[in-house]
Amino acid sequence: MTWFSIAVLLPIIASAFLLARLNGGRRGLLTHLPTAAGLGLGTSSVVWWGIMLLPLASWRFVIAVDVTLWTLACGVIWRVAPWPAAPNEDGKRSWLDRWPPRVLLIVPLAGAAVYFVAVTATTPHGIWDAWAIWNARARFLFRGYPDVWTQAFSPVLDWSHPDYPLLVPVSVARAWTYVGRDHLAVPILLAATFTAGIVSTAAMSVARSASAWRGVLTAVMILASPAFLANTVSQCADIPLAFYVLTTCVLVGRATETGGRPAWWAVAGIAAGLAAWTKNEGLAFTAIVLVICPAWSYRSRRWRGLAGIAPLFAGAAPILAALVMFKLLLAPPNDLIAAQSMGHVLSSLQNVDRVQIAVTAVGKELWFGGASQIGVLPILALFVIATGLRRPLPIGPMLGLAITGALIVADILAYILSPHDLAWQLLTSLDRVIVQVFPALVWCGMSLARVRAGEPRLASNTPGF
Repeated sequence: MTWFSIAVLLPIIASAFLLARLNGGRRGLLTHLPTAAGLGLGTSSVVWWGIMLLPLASWRFVIAVDVTLWTLACGVIWRVAPWPAAPNEDGKRSWLDRWPPRVLLIVPLAGAAVYFVAVTATTPHGIWDAWAIWNARARFLFRGYPDVWTQAFSPVLDWSHPDYPLLVPVSVARAWTYVGRDHLAVPILLAATFTAGIVSTAAMSVARSASAWRGVLTAVMILASPAFLANTVSQCADIPLAFYVLTTCVLVGRATETGGRPAWWAVAGIAAGLAAWTKNEGLAFTAIVLVICPAWSYRSRRWRGLAGIAPLFAGAAPILAALVMFKLLLAPPNDLIAAQSMGHVLSSLQNVDRVQIAVTAVGKELWFGGASQIGVLPILALFVIATGLRRPLPIGPMLGLAITGALIVADILAYILSPHDLAWQLLTSLDRVIVQVFPALVWCGMSLARVRAGEPRLASNTPGF
């Protein structure tokens, strides 16, 4: 377990150092840990994949290189430049301002934890996709290295989608390697980590920009979604992808608030790249981010704005390079793309019934989100209408809405153009597809809602996003 702790902690510590440094001081380390966990696990899977491609003879050498790289990363981030001095508090907060929001979170957090533990105890291997795709591929990578691990991507296994990106299976295989066996707890802990990261990142961001109570309400809304809770225990890649979609939007918001500070754009690029490294839908998300953000930047500051957003591309580039290498060297063709032809595309787009079915199904899932009468998003919309919008409108959440809206449109097009039976495709995947954007939509809505003058606010320099 010592080696497992090293495997998990080193990348998370490096990410926590980076986020705390960007936010102004060491006192933000604990606040950033849930977000740093998701970023650290994602980047460590990219590094591990790169090491696997080297001509090394055994796991012992892979582990040695991995530990060395992450130890150096922690040291460099900690020592390369002086830490900024923590800014002074805007004012003292009373105990009543500080604790009631946190106490209010106990009930939904406890309920979500009990649900997670109870369902996981009955289905410890996750849903079918988890043990047939993600965890099965992780076992190929873990048990097959260094001789036959590439067989995980054989076209013979086309039923298990061997072209899917590798963040989840590589993360699981990496942890198993440090543990020494394929322990059942690893994918469970991975799912729990990304779930906690989603709730914490969204809540802390809204608490910092709006109020502590709004941060609590953000967490409650996310945990109130039946579809979100059901997918937290699935052990599939949809919750990790939801984390990276949300985190990218939050980091883009921080970059716009800080006047285009390059480091925030770079970390936003890393998060966007990790979305592509997680699932094929994430590749569409990354492409949308790399189009919408530069378009906004050019409109705001013309060519100077484009130059200022270059770190966004720099952050995403190494991860996208790893993905391209995987797709070109090992991954078989994607079944949805391989089956496409110009005739099929045109006929599908002209099929009014098919278009209507896809649009209606997506609309219903956005409305219900697993609930029987009304889901979280319609309630959130009513809340925003009742409170009004913040003035001036914050740029970050507006960009987040544009990005997530474009991703939903891309998902609808994917359903329309799918060569598979549309009813089956919608039945087996739509709830998970909407969960991928759900936390980001909640964050956008809560960040745009006007804050009343009487709501207790955190100090503007409170660590968070």
